[in-house]
Amino acid sequence: MTSTLVTCVVPAKQSGAVTLTIADGVTTGSALLSYVDSGARMLSSRPTRGALIGRTEVVIVVRELTLAPGEVIRCQFGDALVDGEVVDTSTIRCLAPAATAEGSVVVRLQRGSDGVRLRGAGVFEYMTTPTVREVLPSRGPEGGARTVSVYGTGFKSGQVACRFGSQVVPDSAAAWLSSTLVTCVSPSSSTQGAVAVVEHERRS
Repeated sequence: MTSTLVTCVVPAKQSGAVTLTIADGVTTGSALLSYVDSGARMLSSRPTRGALIGRTEVVIVVRELTLAPGEVIRCQFGDALVDGEVVDTSTIRCLAPAATAEGSVVVRLQRGSDGVRLRGAGVFEYMTTPTVREVLPSRGPEGGARTVSVYGTGFKSGQVACRFGSQVVPDSAAAWLSSTLVTCVSPSSSTQGAVAVVEHERRS
């Protein structure tokens, strides 16, 4: 076309990346061209948050793409890459890698040995794992209704509930006071005995 522009008709090829050069034996330089399935895209990823230590199982759904068992799939969390596992024709399972700090990262999928990215992305938030260190008072009546102070670390405003054994108390019975203190109103129990008190992540 000009001294600075040449047009080429792209030949058919399976998904992957190729190097594009001018085949005159004189011109130098090259560019990378990626072939992708124009319809294939990442649709969703769940859950959207997990612990800093990693190993949260994240399930990713794709559409307009038929996955095969054993296909090479990699999941990218920010700059970190981990191998994915094909669950069925439209679902992939990944274990989130560990992170060094709290915050959100972009989740993407790479397919094949050439590392071609699928369109679309998700978000994964790394959080400090909450811990419970002490509960005061440590006993109460079977009828419940006792306000209990739960001391620990990593409690987040608007994201906590309390669980006594298998019973999760209503939102109105749990109050976040700080990252180290939550108060809970104990539920009633039909039997005497000890139960574990756990800071329980509230699901939206």
